[in-house]
Amino acid sequence: MFTDDLTPILKIAKEVSFSGEGISLVEALKRSNYSEVRRTLTEEQLITALKATPHLVQEWTMYSDNKRTSGGYYLSNLVIGSLHSEADKYTFENNEEAVAKFIILELDYWSNQPKDWFEKMEERFKFFK
Repeated sequence: MFTDDLTPILKIAKEVSFSGEGISLVEALKRSNYSEVRRTLTEEQLITALKATPHLVQEWTMYSDNKRTSGGYYLSNLVIGSLHSEADKYTFENNEEAVAKFIILELDYWSNQPKDWFEKMEERFKFFK
């Protein structure tokens, strides 16, 4: 199927949802070891995994639909975009390719925030725990 390193990343969409654990994206990125795994992660790996587990396509689509921030990216009808830049727009032929690219763009965006960003966000949202 796919590697053990990939599984926690693929589960992020569910974990941050209210139907999952409802954890913060900050916590999910830490748990998944995304920054470390990203060094070797490819869209092709994600496409293969998404084809093998189609319910993950739906989970990532719902993640995008339920976002309550203008940061990062959105996924809608095989189009990925950013509210901050029209140049950051991609169109795809199938769901697996679109979701794979979305996962990379979205998680790269949030994991590349300034070093103290995670700590500030965790502190800011502690009252939700």
